[in-house]
Amino acid sequence: MSETQQFQVAADCPQCGGGIEFEEEASVIRCNYCGSALLLGNRQGVVRYTVEPRIRVEDLNRLVTRVIYKQTGRSITRLLEQRSLKAPFWRIRGNVFRWILGRRKTSGSEAALGATAQYEKDLKARWLDFTFPAYQKPDVGLYSLGVRASVIQLRYFSPSSRDHEAEFIKVDVPVKQALLRGLRAMRAGLASSKVKQPEMERIELIGERASLIYFPLWVVSCAYPRGSATLIIDALGGDVLKAWWDGVEKVQVHSGAWLDKAAGLGPVQFLPFRCPECGWDLPFHPYNTIHVCRNCHRAWNENHGRLVEVDYFAVDPPKAAKHKWAFLPFWTFRGVIVHRNHRVENMAQLLRLTVPPRVVDFQAEAQNPIRFFIPAFKSRGLSHLNRMAHILVLRTPSRSYIPRHRLEEKNLMGVYLPQEEARQMARIVVFSLIPAGNRQARQVLGRGKLELYEPCLEWFPFAVSKHNYTEALSGFALARNSVEVS
Repeated sequence: MSETQQFQVAADCPQCGGGIEFEEEASVIRCNYCGSALLLGNRQGVVRYTVEPRIRVEDLNRLVTRVIYKQTGRSITRLLEQRSLKAPFWRIRGNVFRWILGRRKTSGSEAALGATAQYEKDLKARWLDFTFPAYQKPDVGLYSLGVRASVIQLRYFSPSSRDHEAEFIKVDVPVKQALLRGLRAMRAGLASSKVKQPEMERIELIGERASLIYFPLWVVSCAYPRGSATLIIDALGGDVLKAWWDGVEKVQVHSGAWLDKAAGLGPVQFLPFRCPECGWDLPFHPYNTIHVCRNCHRAWNENHGRLVEVDYFAVDPPKAAKHKWAFLPFWTFRGVIVHRNHRVENMAQLLRLTVPPRVVDFQAEAQNPIRFFIPAFKSRGLSHLNRMAHILVLRTPSRSYIPRHRLEEKNLMGVYLPQEEARQMARIVVFSLIPAGNRQARQVLGRGKLELYEPCLEWFPFAVSKHNYTEALSGFALARNSVEVS
C-alpha cells in the first residue's frame, strides 16, 4: 500500500554476476542478462542497506579546495586527514490508521439552545516514511535523509562485502525505540480531527518496515595559509554538513556497527523462483507476496528463506449474472474478542454491540462465528478498504468455491498484503464497528484483545464495469482507478 516514491536497489545476479536494479518493494526480480527470476528471501526483520559514495577520494581535493576558497579566500596547502564514514539511519515506513471516538464540539448557537455535544467517530489514514539517525554521537550535521528516492541507490548490506576503508558508526538506538519514535512522528501528522473532545482512540502502524541505511560521509581536515579547518561532507551530494573553521577537530566515532546484532538479521537471500511441489516457474509479478503455480495450482508464501504453502479458495460468482469478472484477494480469519471475562465469539454477540445493517435473527446468528475479510490487493484508498472490511464482517457472505482445476480460466488478481499485515488491519476493523455513543461497545471492542484463527486466502468475484469493480455478494463498489491490479 505504499504511496511514496520508492528507492532503487542494486544487486549482483547470483547466477551470472550481472547487475540488477529494482524497486525496494519488489519481492521477485529478474536479471536482464541471464533472464533468471529470483525471489528475495529473509526480509521479515530489519533489512540493512548501504549507499555507495558518489564523491570519490580523487574528487575530495578539488571539492575541499573550492569550499575553503569560497569561505576564506585562500587555497589549501595540504590535506591533513581524510576519513570515510558510514552513518546509520533508521527508516520507518508503514500505513498509519487512527480512529478517534469522542464528542463533537458544539457551536455557540447550539450551546445557547442547550444542545449537548454529539458523539462522533473519525478515521484518519496516511502513509509514514520517516528517517532519523540510529546513533547519538557524533553529531555530523545530518538529521534526516529526506526524500531522495531519485538520488539514492541502495545495496543490501553484508559484513563479508562491507567497505573496509570506511568506519561504520555504531548503532545505539535499538529498533523498539526507533518504532516508538516513528509512532510519535505519525501521531503529529494525524492531529487534526472533527472530534474536538476525544474520549478513546486506536492508532496502528500497519505493515511497519524498519530498515537501516548506512549513509556515506567524508571527514576532511586541511591546512591553508593562517589557518586550518575540519569539514564533514555528504559523500553523495558533496554538501558540507558541518565545519570547524578554527582548527582541526577530532571527530570521535564509536565504530563496528556491522558487528552489532541489534542492527538487523542475516543477509537477504536470492532464491530460485520455482514451485517447490512440481518445479514449474512461478508467474512473475514483482510485487505479489503470494505466488500461485499455474501447473499444480498450489499457492506459496516466502517465510525466512523458504516457500511455505498457503491454503486458498476462489469464490464462485452468481450463475445468473452475466458479467466480466475479476477476482480480488482477501485474507479471511475467524475472530474472537476477549475483554476480561467477556468473550465475543459469534455474530449474535457482535451484532448486539454494533449497529446491525439488517433485521437480525439472533438465535440463528448465535451459530455463526465472527469472520473477518481483509482486502489483500493494492489500493490507493485506505479508508475505502477499511469500510469494505467493516461491511463484510457484519454481512458475512454465503459463498461456494470454484474447483481448482477450473482456476486457469479465472482472472486472479495479485496478493499484495502479507498475512501479518492483514492481522494488524483486523484490529482497526474491530474499532470501526464501535457505535460512537455505545459505552459497552467501547469497553469490549475498544479495549478487548482480538484473537484470530483459521487464516485463509480467498479470491472474491467483482463485476467489472467501465468505472468500478463491484463485489458480487455485498454490492460494494470500488473505483477502478483506486485498485492497482497485477
